[in-house]
Amino acid sequence: MYFPLYLISTVNKNTLKEFLHDWCRVRNIRTDWQGLLSPCVGKTQWGEYHTIFTRINMTDADTSYISLMDIRPAGDFSRISIQSQTSEGNRKLSGGDAWRVRVRGPSELAPTIIDHENGTYEVLFLALDAGEYRVVVYLDYTLCDGYRDPPEYWFMVGNIHGSNQVHGILGKESQYLCKPLWRGTPLVITIPPAQGPLRYDEFISLGFGDPLYCNQECGLLWDGYGRWFNGSWIPQIQAPSPLSRSARRKQGVLWVYGDSIAARLHSSIKNTLLCTDIFRRCDVTYNWVYTIQNATVEKNLNDFQDFRIDKILSELRQVLYRPEMDKHSTVLLNFGLHFVSSINFTAYQRLITRVLDMIAEQESDGKGMMQKRYKGGIIWKTTTPINREKFANPHHQARRFMTNQEDESDGEEGKRFDHAQTPLLVSKGQQAPVHRGRPSRRREGGFQRGFLIGRRF
Repeated sequence: MYFPLYLISTVNKNTLKEFLHDWCRVRNIRTDWQGLLSPCVGKTQWGEYHTIFTRINMTDADTSYISLMDIRPAGDFSRISIQSQTSEGNRKLSGGDAWRVRVRGPSELAPTIIDHENGTYEVLFLALDAGEYRVVVYLDYTLCDGYRDPPEYWFMVGNIHGSNQVHGILGKESQYLCKPLWRGTPLVITIPPAQGPLRYDEFISLGFGDPLYCNQECGLLWDGYGRWFNGSWIPQIQAPSPLSRSARRKQGVLWVYGDSIAARLHSSIKNTLLCTDIFRRCDVTYNWVYTIQNATVEKNLNDFQDFRIDKILSELRQVLYRPEMDKHSTVLLNFGLHFVSSINFTAYQRLITRVLDMIAEQESDGKGMMQKRYKGGIIWKTTTPINREKFANPHHQARRFMTNQEDESDGEEGKRFDHAQTPLLVSKGQQAPVHRGRPSRRREGGFQRGFLIGRRF
């Protein structure tokens, strides 16, 4: 028999209300692209190079400092505040910096960083395991450089997928900083053990983890938050039931459509219950911006053409309208890294709008009624953190627009899929893993943004 914790412990309503506030802040921020871009409105166009005046207002990681630490017991939200300063030691009064923070100890965490647009940055995280943690803080960009769009010619001077530009194409550009706070002076915190039940456990037992409590419009967003503990991924909200209990049996096709992350996902699930028992089969289409025929050749192939949305839609139609893609089928769609690093945000939004329009296309049923042409489901799979700092040459200009800030825009577009007029799921999460176990070299702490499908079938 299940007894909610609120029946067997003393619950402080004020502290639970505060917990709910932070819980919802973390989850609502991830779909608020206007809020994310707010500090940089009108400052993202390429070519707005730093003048002498702006250079003296650049944030300096050596002089910036931790202005506040509110460390709570395990099971409660803790926060740290970063105060940005210039090289002269002057406090910044505006936002636009890109601080990267990881918290490593008994478990590994990727905090939410909130730009208060006054020179301070709130680092918010939920530690469920007591103990000593090391907080690693880096300044990647300042003066909104992390949100800057590529120049108009960028796609055309790359390969046929708009990538692999030659180094030097942007002149002497060196906006990627990757500088540690305080020259890398260690910052160690101690999360004390909770006195009694964890605040998190009380919160979950009350049912407050439901998206409705956060006034989230996107009811089908996968939560995706969690932590790595002893090499295993532990989500903050558990799936309601395992795949083995699904009533579906060999119905429809699950088609994974995306880049190498999507292709690896397909490889990891193709021999599991999901693809052998739940669906009839799983299939995959590998693309960068367009579908890939020969990656070795196409990496260095250039046709000097600009980004073509019609070509992308034509290739996607070839999957959506296959005879076997019936009402029981699902397409897991990942338009991630290769898009956000090669086109500007406006072009990316146009692409998503056109994809949504195509999904909503109708046709006659032969009886005078209109019906959806594609009758299956859609899952928008967000992409993983870039972790550019782990590249062999992170300052190569071909990677200039591979920023975590641009990457966040991919996740924000998932919100629009939740409102599309077709059966779908939106996978979204700042920290959800594709694979269990230790992360690969380029994936920071295994914090993957997106994917979990089983709970809905």
